[in-house]
Order: sequence, then structure tokens, then C-alpha cells
Amino acid sequence: VLKAGAAFVHIDASLPADRIAGIIRKTGAPFILYDGKTDPDKLNEVARREGKAIVALNDLNKAQDQPQLPFTRKVQLPSSLAYIQVTSGTTGEPKCIMIEHCNLVAFMEADEPEFLGSWTTSKLQLSNRTFDIAMADVFGTLGRGGRLVLGPDAEILSSLAEWLEMTSVTDLNTSPLVADLLKNNVPAHLSVLMVG
Repeated sequence: VLKAGAAFVHIDASLPADRIAGIIRKTGAPFILYDGKTDPDKLNEVARREGKAIVALNDLNKAQDQPQLPFTRKVQLPSSLAYIQVTSGTTGEPKCIMIEHCNLVAFMEADEPEFLGSWTTSKLQLSNRTFDIAMADVFGTLGRGGRLVLGPDAEILSSLAEWLEMTSVTDLNTSPLVADLLKNNVPAHLSVLMVG
């Protein structure tokens, strides 16, 4: 999305349709890009109701040579929008936090190797993609040339130590509850465990 010159907002597809529609309206998203699997009926209904195009990733890959994509490529300035973080709305109405390219680059250039990693980092990304820590995992790790490990959360959590060992994960940012799963079995490659 960023390479195409667009901005994005992660939306949890498990949210109610009205909440998803509200986020799309509030952010002004021109179309919905999704994995093609997660609740397509609900997302198609939201897209229809909101008058937005909906594109599955697989369909986008097939159509990349066609001129009629639902967006146009633009040159991005440092002040251009990179992504929008939507708060949970626990204090009332969810708020949209707009992250510009210059802020994203400043974050990626921060000298925080224990938090962001390095080119030797292999980080397991477990956080919900709508949380700010997930963006730190993604951009911090990949921005330094590291490797990001993704997978089905339920399967990973049911055998966390084995997953970490099998994928040679070196860094994990997680909650205390998940960290407790490693209490008696810390994998050999895991060198940074941040709990918070």
C-alpha cells in the first residue's frame, strides 16, 4: 500500500459491521483491501453499503498488470499520510491518529536496538494488527532488515515455545499472559523478551 503511494488503516474484521463502516467513513478510505478469507460476506456488505470498492489480495495480485486498479500511484512527501491508527474507543468514540511518512521514518531511525532490533532480528508478530505495537513490530523490524514471523495466532499460542524454536525467533514483544507460556521453556534463540 505504501509503495503504491497510498495510506492504510488496519481494521479488525471481527468488529461489528457498523463499527467497520464507521471507521471507513471516519478515515475516508476509498476502498477495502482484505485477505480474501476473513468474513467476506460482512466486508462485502460494508463495502456495498458505504459505496466502496473491495479487493481481495489474491485478486490484486492477478490484476497488477491491468490499468484499472481502484487507486492511482502518487508521489509521497514527508508530510504525506502513511497510515491511520484507530483507537479502541474505550473512552467513548474511537479516534483516528494520522501518522505521516516523516514520523514513520523518524521512528524507524530511532536508536533503540533492544526494542526495534537489527538486521539479525527475527521477531514473532503476535499483536493485533490494529494496535500501535504491531506497527512497531512491522516497521521497526523490516525497516532494519530483520525478519518478521507471522502465523495463525491460536496455533502459535498453543505451542509457543515450539513455534519460537522452529522459526528461530530472537525477539518477542508480548503481554505478561503470553510470556507466562514460556516460563519453563525458553527457546535457545530467544534473546529479547519484552513484556508489557
